[in-house]
Amino acid sequence: MKEFDATDLEIVEYKLNAYIAVFDGTIKPFSQIEERFDDLYSSEFIEEVANETPVTKQQMSVHATELLSLGTKAKIVSFIPIDASHFKAAIHVQNNFSNTVVESTATIKVGKIVSIRNVICMTETETSPQ
Repeated sequence: MKEFDATDLEIVEYKLNAYIAVFDGTIKPFSQIEERFDDLYSSEFIEEVANETPVTKQQMSVHATELLSLGTKAKIVSFIPIDASHFKAAIHVQNNFSNTVVESTATIKVGKIVSIRNVICMTETETSPQ
């Protein structure tokens, strides 16, 4: 197996764990996580979703705000380094309306995530808002 410097991966894994830990099921404003969000995602961040328009960092912050307002719980299921600048992760996201595991491949640069490509979204249960 080829060796590589995992320093940036370790930094991003630490930041991702700290960010995801905030999604503990309690409703809170985005301002409580904004610093962690900005520390994790590059200003150049793009999320690529199949057959959809790419999502910018600003749009991602709106989505995070919505998840926080729903009292969402999130947990990292797996974090697998691919090489010095890529990793695969699976994150379980659960609230009153959705129970989903998102598997993604991410690219990092200088200790921040610059892009995510969602590979698989598995929804276990989904209900309509009451």
